[in-house]
Amino acid sequence: MESAIPEHLRSARTRHRRVPDDYAPPYPSFVARHRPSVERVVMAYFGVQTRGAPSKAVEQAMAGIAAHFEANGGPTHWDRARYVDEAGFTNVVTVAYWDDRAKFDGWFPRARDGWTGDQRASEGFGTFIEVLYPSVEGYETLFSSLGRSEGIAVLADSMSAEVQEHAYWGGMRDRIPKSQTSEMAPAGVAHAIRDGARIRVIPHDNVCLIRSGQDWGDTETTERKMYLEDVEPVLR
Repeated sequence: MESAIPEHLRSARTRHRRVPDDYAPPYPSFVARHRPSVERVVMAYFGVQTRGAPSKAVEQAMAGIAAHFEANGGPTHWDRARYVDEAGFTNVVTVAYWDDRAKFDGWFPRARDGWTGDQRASEGFGTFIEVLYPSVEGYETLFSSLGRSEGIAVLADSMSAEVQEHAYWGGMRDRIPKSQTSEMAPAGVAHAIRDGARIRVIPHDNVCLIRSGQDWGDTETTERKMYLEDVEPVLR
């Protein structure tokens, strides 16, 4: 059993964890371990929103962003997800990952202009971008099994052994290195900036953003029944 906080980011605590030192989680979980040289990660979401099934123009737009990923400075890994939202629109989101902010900053402007700028060809669909670049002191991951990295964890150097900070209220906060000394209270005011054809939303500091994926493919019988009837409806 080890701490979810990597050794090189541990510091003298001024704020204590929500569990005692001898706490034993009821099941194993693991976290991604980045190289100590990684200071910040980047997760860039390129979204398309359309009514009904994606048109040929939407398919071409998604193929175009995938082609951008192959350019110099592109992401190490990317995923794609699709869902129908509460208003009935189909959303297709392509998510790209970097562990080098400078590399991303050099790559991003051209991709951004083609996706949400004045050059964008809008043929009956909308586009949006959400870019997150938390420092490693302000972000955490959690996995219930080894051998199947997802998302930003694909870029990690390794996975941890079983970690202690999970399966209790406040466990996510305790996995964030910054929580050792900071309350992480909201600071500042969210605001919007008009940038040509774009409207940029700048959140306040210490906003909590959660990106969660669930794969129940390995479950069977009772465990699958419990997931589909008790867990999945709550997640939705």
